[in-house]
Amino acid sequence: LIAADYDLGPYIQTLTGFLPKPSIPRDPLPRLGKIKISIDADKGMGKFSASMKTDDIREMIAYFKEFPVSKPEGTKDAGPVRSDEEKETAFLIEKGILASMQGDYPGAAGHFETVIRKYPKNSDAHFFLGLAYQEMGDVSKALSSLSKAIALNPEKGDYYYGRGRTYLLAKESQKAMADFNQAATLGNEDARTYLKSASKFK
Repeated sequence: LIAADYDLGPYIQTLTGFLPKPSIPRDPLPRLGKIKISIDADKGMGKFSASMKTDDIREMIAYFKEFPVSKPEGTKDAGPVRSDEEKETAFLIEKGILASMQGDYPGAAGHFETVIRKYPKNSDAHFFLGLAYQEMGDVSKALSSLSKAIALNPEKGDYYYGRGRTYLLAKESQKAMADFNQAATLGNEDARTYLKSASKFK
């Protein structure tokens, strides 16, 4: 058994040395939680886990924002201007995702529901709400939200893969396989990997 326990802060700071002409921040990167890796050579199994607080993630993002993005000379920023709706939904969905990362699925669901109340056609909010319900064990609500996301945007493979996993939890394997196939067709690599593995046991 091989086990390793790393502090994320120093590890990420080391990686910045590979960035082109970085502008090193005045203060060193703070300690950012823990990352743990264990490998059992006999069983051929590996385990990865990380623990970070929401404030740690924000500090890491702020740290990397100090590194300039190199642009060809004479060019100007031509990024798309986001509307107030896009900014608000992105902010709330990010808060929901961060809450999910902390294991606060009811809190995450609250953020996604806020988006849906104001912008009911936001497919991502329905999708992430479905995943939150799935983690809370409410398969019926999860399927309803994921199906709504697909109805709003039927070209996103992630949505079908998420619903397929939920169908497996509901023991509806035929519907799950149909979703995995559609997800794979739309380019979802997780679905392709699952189908490839499943085919070996037929």
